[in-house]
Amino acid sequence: MNATRPAAVGPRDSARAGGRRALGFLADLSQSLAVSLDLRETLGPALARIMDFMHAEGASLFLLDAATKLLECKICAGPVDIVGLKLEVGQGVVGRAVAENAPQRSDDARRDARVNARVDAETGFVTRTLLCVPLATAQGPIGALEIINRRDGGAFDDDDAEILRLIAAPMALAINNARLALEVAEQQRIRREMALARSIQKSLLPRRRRGRFPLIGVNLPAHEISGDFYDYFDLADGRLAFFIGDISGKGLDAAFLMVRVASLLRWSG
Repeated sequence: MNATRPAAVGPRDSARAGGRRALGFLADLSQSLAVSLDLRETLGPALARIMDFMHAEGASLFLLDAATKLLECKICAGPVDIVGLKLEVGQGVVGRAVAENAPQRSDDARRDARVNARVDAETGFVTRTLLCVPLATAQGPIGALEIINRRDGGAFDDDDAEILRLIAAPMALAINNARLALEVAEQQRIRREMALARSIQKSLLPRRRRGRFPLIGVNLPAHEISGDFYDYFDLADGRLAFFIGDISGKGLDAAFLMVRVASLLRWSG
């Protein structure tokens, strides 16, 4: 009886299997990131999944602060917590990935001058190998994704760098979308507050006067609110006193000064 021998798995079959696995992971990751715009809810679990998929001992996500121009670790996974660690653009492996907008790799971190040895010294963790890719957008990098130490003890290779670069794409998109959503929400909040301020300002202007000496005034601000104001008072001798003011400037500063002046006039009247 002839025994059936299993077919040999060649390099091409292995590569195809690895490619299908990577595509499946990318699809699942993109879907999970699209579930919510709350970065705290989505990025933490996503980073842990990336660490496991890449067979790494640790992973971290750095984001670029537009105000300070510093890279800050927002989320990390693994045995060492480096959340809050800040780096300058160009500093270390992470900083160079952002500065050059290109993947950075270190096959021997202990002898690599780019690697910040202070973290290992303070935590006792031993960094052997590093792989870092930028979170690239059309406007430039907004941060970096870093993985540390292959679990099998080897070094990360070019295939790992390409896969991590592809993984970083949906993460950068999710972060950008969340930031845009926050900006839209902030703009809507400002519009609501400006509308409320305009309503309050209009309420301080005198209403139409009817009768023997009718009076009516109109205030048309150049923007939502302005510093222009007018008022009138009945004097004891039967005359009318008119006030017309034009505060220098426009916007909230002028409107606040207008409110103070109008209030003082009414109080003194």
